[in-house]
Amino acid sequence: MPTGSNLNLKATNHILDRFSLKKLPVETFEKDINELLLFRNKIAHGEKNLPVTQQEVDQFTLLVENLMAEILLRISDGYDQRSYLKQNS
Repeated sequence: MPTGSNLNLKATNHILDRFSLKKLPVETFEKDINELLLFRNKIAHGEKNLPVTQQEVDQFTLLVENLMAEILLRISDGYDQRSYLKQNS
C-alpha cells in the first residue's frame, strides 16, 4: 500500500483505519516516530556529520519493537473481531 510519504504516525494510522483497526495513540508515539524519521531522512540524504549514540540506537530499536507489538495486537484484534470486513467511509 503506497503511503505517499515517509511512514509517519499519520500515514500509519491511515493504513490501520483502512482496515478498520484501532489507531496508534498520538501522545505515545508521534514525537519518537518523528525523531526517528528525522534521523532516517538525514542519513538517506547524505548527512555525513550526524553523530548517533548507542543510546539513540537503543531508543529507536525499542520504539520499533513497541510499534510492531502494538500493530500486531491491532491486527490480531481486527482478525478476531473481523473488523476488516467493515465498510470504511
